[in-house]
Amino acid sequence: MEEIDDDLRLAIELSLQDANRDEEDEDLQRALALSQAEVNDRIDVSSSQSSASSVTKPDQNFAVADASDTFLLNRANMERDRLERLRKRVADASSDEEPFSKRFKTAGENRRYWEASVGNTCSADFVLDSLIDARNLRSGLFSSFDWGNRDKGVEWIADRLGKDTDAYFVVHEPGKPRVVQASPKRNLLYPPIPANFGTMHVKLMLLIFQDCLRVVITSANLTQRDWSTVDNVVFVQDFPPRASPFAALPSFGDYLHKYLKLLTEHKFVEVLKEYDFSSAKAELVGSTPAAHSFGIDFCGLGRLAAVTKKLGFKPKEGYNVEYQTSSLGALKLPWLHLFYAACAGSLPHSPSTSAPPPPFRVLFPTSDSVLAAGRRGSFPEGCEAICLERKWYEAPMFPKSVLRDSVSTRPGAISHAKVMVVERNAGKTLKDQSRENNGSGEAAEVKDGVKGWVYYGSHNCTQSAWGTIAKSRTTSQRECRTNNYELGVLIPLREGDNPPFVPYKRPPEEYGTRQPWFRMEHLAQGGAPGGQ
Repeated sequence: MEEIDDDLRLAIELSLQDANRDEEDEDLQRALALSQAEVNDRIDVSSSQSSASSVTKPDQNFAVADASDTFLLNRANMERDRLERLRKRVADASSDEEPFSKRFKTAGENRRYWEASVGNTCSADFVLDSLIDARNLRSGLFSSFDWGNRDKGVEWIADRLGKDTDAYFVVHEPGKPRVVQASPKRNLLYPPIPANFGTMHVKLMLLIFQDCLRVVITSANLTQRDWSTVDNVVFVQDFPPRASPFAALPSFGDYLHKYLKLLTEHKFVEVLKEYDFSSAKAELVGSTPAAHSFGIDFCGLGRLAAVTKKLGFKPKEGYNVEYQTSSLGALKLPWLHLFYAACAGSLPHSPSTSAPPPPFRVLFPTSDSVLAAGRRGSFPEGCEAICLERKWYEAPMFPKSVLRDSVSTRPGAISHAKVMVVERNAGKTLKDQSRENNGSGEAAEVKDGVKGWVYYGSHNCTQSAWGTIAKSRTTSQRECRTNNYELGVLIPLREGDNPPFVPYKRPPEEYGTRQPWFRMEHLAQGGAPGGQ
């Protein structure tokens, strides 16, 4: 009996040691402790009964001992089995023992977890149907400027969804009611747009699955062309549900929630509060023409300056800006100086009107490059979405010297991407750069090793997209006024990082004697404007 009891105690002690390896096993430890106490009581009772009662028949004694031994050994085995089941359950659910990314990759057949992934919508890695994963999609919000067919509306993307999937489509159409229920599972959301100007230009998908929220921010409209032929950039990250509720959303989730509240009144927005955005690898940068009370740091150039300042950029540091855009308006040198300052956390009250252009390169295709991408003398698909008017280009204040040719890394492709790469001057370490900036010969501290950043999203290099800084008519405070709804992500670049993904050839070539692509002139016969 004592030999069995010792073995049992050892088994329970080993179980307790195993339980201590995992913080999630506290309940199991309490259960084992209670079991240990129960075992001790049984052993003590059994021992006292054996010594105090000499009249008990030997066969009865053995019968009691056998039953007790069997019960106790069964109890130990049950506890060990329960420990194994609990440990397996914790391994499946605990982000401490197994990262969310690994669990999600193996959670279902042919499932993929997206962890701040960036690429081209025309690559095999970013197939639209794989991103949407309609078989597992529960509900989703889809935002686009162009839907591919004005007569059919959102059908191209809606047809890719399950009939029982709740879908919400954010559509640019001024004057419509804010929310229109097209069918029990299909809702059309119309953002408020000021009269006579403004565009709902956001390209966004929020996809709700059982085990995550997928955030997709892109330059691509929800059209066949933008996801199969024309270059576009896309950022994708999955976020797990919250383990427990807490008061405030992390920065990424908080900004997204506030922004969407301006975009739509629909209650779908509140689903964001159910997810954990603490793993976000990017900062959101949005623009909105809607009135709000979030201050100058929330929108357009104001938001850009706030985020870059947070990264540790300073106005006097030397840095280069490279901006690929598919649309250019009345670009003017003073506004370009303001934009350049915002790229390093500053919003000067009086941007320069006479200084030469800053080291700011705007990538926009030449006519030669666009025509060379066509086949057999035809225009290449997507060229109708590349927009610049000659009257703007010929204006006295247009900084022609900043233009560079935009040529896709994919032969024969036209780019609709909006990408901005900002890097401190090449050939200098961050410490060398800071010594020059200080003028003291001593290196200043560089915040988190950030050497630059890259932007991906819907913003073109226009004042309508990024806005301008002016004094508020009501509060006399400075504010950023923009015409468009736009959204993108800004990702820090650190020392030792690989070069950022871009869909164009680097370094971009100067124009020389070449001219930019003037859409309306080339497409005057039989051409039609396309998505922006």
